Amino acid sequence: MEKEEKTNQITEFEKESLGSLRTAIDELSRPVFCLKDACNILDIKNPSDVKKRLKATGVVRICQTDGKKFNNFLFVTEGNLYRLIFQSRKEEAQAFMDWVTEDILPTIRRYGKYDVQAITKSNETAVAFLTTYSEFQTKIAILEKSQAENKEARDYVKRALDSYVLKDLYDVPEILGIHGIGISEVLSVLRNNDVIDNENVPLQEYVDKGWFRIDTHSYQDKTAGTVTHKRVFCYKVGINQIRKLLDKFGGVKSGK
Repeated sequence: MEKEEKTNQITEFEKESLGSLRTAIDELSRPVFCLKDACNILDIKNPSDVKKRLKATGVVRICQTDGKKFNNFLFVTEGNLYRLIFQSRKEEAQAFMDWVTEDILPTIRRYGKYDVQAITKSNETAVAFLTTYSEFQTKIAILEKSQAENKEARDYVKRALDSYVLKDLYDVPEILGIHGIGISEVLSVLRNNDVIDNENVPLQEYVDKGWFRIDTHSYQDKTAGTVTHKRVFCYKVGINQIRKLLDKFGGVKSGK
C-alpha cells in the first residue's frame, strides 16, 4: 500500500511534444513524479493497473489544497518512473527519459528542491536518498552505454550501405538480375556448396574470405527469453562469387 504524505508543494513541468509532468519532494526528500501524468505521456490507459507492477515502497500519495479542498495525487519515485519507462514500447519513451534526466532532475537540483537537512537528519532518509540516487546513476550509465553501442552499429551499417560496400543477402538476386533466379535458388546453391548452413548463415571460412559480414542483434522476448537475430550482408567479392556459383548451377541445370 502506498504511503500517505502531508501537504506538499507540487511543481509542474511542461514540454510541448510530450505534455505536462507534476513533480514533488516526498518526506524522505526524494523527487517523485505524478503517475497519472507519466502514464498520459506513455499512452498508458490505466494507472491503477500499472501501480501493481511497481515497487510498493516507491509509491506515495501527496495531498495538496487549493484553499477550499484537499486533492490526493499518486506519485512514484525515480526508480519506479524508470521501471515504467523501460517497460514502455512507445516512441515517446526515449524522449521522456531524456526530458526527465536532462531537464527536470537538473532543474530540481539546481534550485535546491532536495532538502539536505532532511536527507541527513536520519539514517533512514539518508539511505533512501542514496539508494534512489545510486539506482538512477546505474540505470543511466547502462542506458547511455547501450545507446552508444547501438548508435555505433547503426552508423557503421548506414555508412557501409550508403557507400554501396554492403548489400543484404536477400537483395542479391535483384542485384544480379539473372532470369529465373530468386532468393530460394541463391540460398539452395549456397547451401549445396557448403557456403551457408541450414539457417542461411555463412560459414566462418567465407566470412574470413571477405564474402560476407554477419550482424548479430539480440532482444528480450517475454515468452522466448533472449532472441538472437542474424542479418547477412554481402561484400562485392561475395556477390561476384555467388554469381560464379550460379553460373555453374545454370550449366549443371541445363546439362552442360
